[in-house]
Amino acid sequence: VIMGALIGTADRVLKATDIRTGDALLATKHVGIEGMSILAADRSDLLSGFMSGDDIKELLSWAEMTSVLKESRAVCEYAKFMHDPTEGGFMGGIGEICSLSGLEAVLDNDAIPIHPLTRLAALKLGFDPLHLIASGSLLIVVPQERLDEAHASLSADGIDSHVVGRMGGRLKDKVPDPDEELWRLLKMEAVK
Repeated sequence: VIMGALIGTADRVLKATDIRTGDALLATKHVGIEGMSILAADRSDLLSGFMSGDDIKELLSWAEMTSVLKESRAVCEYAKFMHDPTEGGFMGGIGEICSLSGLEAVLDNDAIPIHPLTRLAALKLGFDPLHLIASGSLLIVVPQERLDEAHASLSADGIDSHVVGRMGGRLKDKVPDPDEELWRLLKMEAVK
């Protein structure tokens, strides 16, 4: 494990305390990118019973998609806050945004981008793709009046983005610790 810290100055600091009720929640690419690529690399035996070799190769290629630098640069002018949902996946990231902002998230579950291969694996292996480590997707909070500009900027850079919800009222309850599906999957016995 390698860790690093960067210290410097910025023209603008994005703070969760600037998030307001009604701000839009965007997600880029699709959820579970890193988790599925790790699963394909470390436990392809779990996937090979219902996926082709080409499908598994595609999942392996997702490791190259885990950077969110391009989309963060494309949208930084419009965003109030950004978060790369790692451990705990999409829902872990949403929970962290809620905890930091003190606001609830109102999600449109049908709008959350889940790749068909991730859906298939979730169905066959019995896991929740919204709780699978999701580096590579970026969660972005954008004011409604800047939403079209944010979408256009991401699209101009070839990045898919989806409105997955909006920020709601004050958070009433403590957000639970995120569940992470990957660790259970890595220990799972292969289905014969």
